[in-house]
Amino acid sequence: MANIRKRSNTWIADFKDRNGNRLCRTTKVRIIPKYNPYGKTSKQLEEETKREAQMRAEALEEYSKWGEKVSPEKLDILIRAELIKMPQHLESVEAFLDRFLQSRKRNLSLSFSSILRTQKAFERFLEFLGDKKSNPLASITKAVCDDFVSSELHRVSSRTVDRYRESLSCAFNRAMDEDIITKNPFKHVKIPKCGKDSSPRRAFTQDEIRKLISVLPEDWADMVIACICLGGQRLGDIASLKWNQVDWPGRTISLTTQKTGRVMRDIPLIPALEELLRRRYQGMINEYIFPVQGEMYAQGKGSSLSGEFVSLLRAHEFVERKVVQKQGDRRAFSPLSFHSLRSSVVTFLHNQGVPPEMCREIVGHDSEEIQRIYYRPNTEEKRDYMKKLGIVLGDDTMTKNSEAI
Repeated sequence: MANIRKRSNTWIADFKDRNGNRLCRTTKVRIIPKYNPYGKTSKQLEEETKREAQMRAEALEEYSKWGEKVSPEKLDILIRAELIKMPQHLESVEAFLDRFLQSRKRNLSLSFSSILRTQKAFERFLEFLGDKKSNPLASITKAVCDDFVSSELHRVSSRTVDRYRESLSCAFNRAMDEDIITKNPFKHVKIPKCGKDSSPRRAFTQDEIRKLISVLPEDWADMVIACICLGGQRLGDIASLKWNQVDWPGRTISLTTQKTGRVMRDIPLIPALEELLRRRYQGMINEYIFPVQGEMYAQGKGSSLSGEFVSLLRAHEFVERKVVQKQGDRRAFSPLSFHSLRSSVVTFLHNQGVPPEMCREIVGHDSEEIQRIYYRPNTEEKRDYMKKLGIVLGDDTMTKNSEAI
């Protein structure tokens, strides 16, 4: 029977091969792990790691009887194959992912949407695993990860699957840092690109934007105006706007983008936006500039908001009323969406001759990062360029649903 002994902070396997030769191999198990999730004493940790090291030593001995040289990689494969027999004290896949998710929720630097994406990825992976979610974390192999990716590609787009992979890979990297596993099984998983995933969306024309504002319900019409006047910011950023972000004396507004976490300070309030805000301030009912949409987004219903906007586009014949057969959970494709307004703003600014550096500053793109680091436009300069966005809306835009202030 294989024995184990200590060397520095690692358990070493001591056994004989089939020819009776004595061999010493590392088990790659730390005597005292770097991370102690349950506040156990050193003695308790040593007892647990000793049991795992003993099992690895026996696996090494078994391999040696077959006359095969065991590399660390082969050892991991063997251990994973035998993991169902491992002691129950080892943390399960479900338990670890839940613990990791809770730590993300406590991280105040992470956006709400980022946490929701992580949670969704974990839910899908655990559902895929079924009863195997109770197995130890190290039982997850690259083959399991590949199978998960293949199954999800039948349900959602490759971009969504890639986000799942990123979230899960981040969790398994943490497990490596905690010495729970030695390799990240998601590290080399490839997401095949499906040609139908990336259908191009077009931008709204100026005439379409003006018509859009005239026919949409007041809240949505105002959100479109706010989006245009704020440089084409994303739906979640517009829905999440709060009154405390408005600097009335300075006639500016500040926000932090949900997707990239970029802080955009002192965005000038051009006349169309300032008039909109003063009108809506008279009917303020909570902290959000757009109360209903703000609450929905805070509850994680961003997809519902996006779907509602596309439904309005279909209702008013901006896009064709086609019955599209969905595959899995894939959303039916629409050539126009709220995000199309972002493309409209970029296109309009470019056509108006706004310098590329200023365009990136207004829209909030992070491309050509070095150039943006050295470019420092002042607020008044930015205000002059952003006034051009009012042209998109037309002279009569703000007369709808507004009263004299």
